[in-house]
Amino acid sequence: MNQALYHWFENLCAIDIRWYLKSVDIALSFAPSVSMKKIIPTNIKIEFGRRVRQMRLEKGLSQEELALSSGLDRSYVGGIERGERNVSLINISKIAQALELSPGKLFEDRE
Repeated sequence: MNQALYHWFENLCAIDIRWYLKSVDIALSFAPSVSMKKIIPTNIKIEFGRRVRQMRLEKGLSQEELALSSGLDRSYVGGIERGERNVSLINISKIAQALELSPGKLFEDRE
């Protein structure tokens, strides 16, 4: 990237974009040896679904009961638990509320 473009970005964003781009360049230079799965897990839907199932079972609820209390369809809840659904924030909030948890608890790793 040339200096004029750096200057334009600095003025536009009011930040020192050179520092950011250098850090990105450094990160990208290691990209071949760093697995993207460590950065953004590709199986996050499966992990989330397992966590929902675990919390549902701990509460003693069936999929149908969780679906009814969250206002979601039972087949949709089943799809979430199987990792087939890309769940919206609104639906994550509904599930958490039905399980009487904070949404963040659905993302905590319990082993």
